[in-house]
Amino acid sequence: MSEKIEYKYNKKILIVDDDTMLLNLFDSLLIRSGYETKAFSSSTEALQYIINNYNEIGLILSDFQMPYLTGLELAIKINGDKLNIPVIICSGSHPDEIDQDKFIEGGVVHLLHKPVSNKELLATIIKYVTN
Repeated sequence: MSEKIEYKYNKKILIVDDDTMLLNLFDSLLIRSGYETKAFSSSTEALQYIINNYNEIGLILSDFQMPYLTGLELAIKINGDKLNIPVIICSGSHPDEIDQDKFIEGGVVHLLHKPVSNKELLATIIKYVTN
């Protein structure tokens, strides 16, 4: 008897982080939690995928500091094109170093501070995939 996996969410969660260890950790956690994911270590490759497949993506989880495009720049490009995909940013930066207004302008719905626990990450994702 084959058991079919039922996903809690019918769209992909896109994960973008140039730190492959964290990328794999987040990807594994979300897959084990029943989500379908697509993971990228390059923000420019992620952007190209998003542009070509935006209707499949329901949420983006992105690192803040990355080469070529930061997580904020990625969010601005995505939501500047009116794709309206919610973006959660994970940042190791101190909260005082982050311009909250720019995050709001870019369509960032939540800012997580690293290190983030699995429990906090999943609770935040659930909050935005159920709305």
